[in-house]
Amino acid sequence: MKNFPRYMLGYTTAVQIVLIPMILIVMSSACSQVPVVYTVSAGSHIRLTDEELANRQKSPRRRFVVWGNHQGATNSAIQLIQQFGGSVVERARLQTLFEEQKMILTHSSDDSATLLKVGKLVDADVVVFVETTESAESHTPSISTMENVAMRLQNANAVVNGGTPLWMQMQKHQQHIRVYRPGVMVRAVKVETGEIEWSGSSTLSQGVTDPELAYPILTQAAMHRAACLVEKGATWVEAASDGSVKQWGCISK
Repeated sequence: MKNFPRYMLGYTTAVQIVLIPMILIVMSSACSQVPVVYTVSAGSHIRLTDEELANRQKSPRRRFVVWGNHQGATNSAIQLIQQFGGSVVERARLQTLFEEQKMILTHSSDDSATLLKVGKLVDADVVVFVETTESAESHTPSISTMENVAMRLQNANAVVNGGTPLWMQMQKHQQHIRVYRPGVMVRAVKVETGEIEWSGSSTLSQGVTDPELAYPILTQAAMHRAACLVEKGATWVEAASDGSVKQWGCISK
């Protein structure tokens, strides 16, 4: 983990991430058991030679601006950068500059240019953009599933309450369950050149009832995956909610 700061901060050749417990209750319309949830991550970075990596490790501490649309995810990114020795400009300082320079964020692609300009004003080396996504689905057992359950109890044509088929009564009392598929995308952009230095993303293999619990771990997974030196022989291992994966992240040979 000591190699991590100099290229992500610097890239890392071996990272062992402490797994934040994924206490994410997943509801399935087909069964009552809670399935295992995995992170699903992807990432890329500018490839450096061994000499360039060595020089990065000797370079001074880098200064970062971190900006995102979700406080929990943004804070997770800041904590990871600071954990490995990076310096992060306070958000209050950024807000002051927005007011002084009369800059307005429009929540569009134009924001990137604005934040890079602010990055130059605060002498930052890199701007890290953190973006969260969330899709929602409503789950409930299908009619065919309800019929199958009723058939196991008694004939599906059996009636209760004045002629209502049993499977219809069962379906009536089924709760519609709202689940969410959270995701995090991160990218680090060099202030001087506008070049993307690294980028990563992470989501979950299935929907969960409380996506807020997932954003910190997804942010860290996305950032670590972005920096993983798979071209140097490292292996990426996804996290699992059942604890079956004891060591996850970017693992060296």
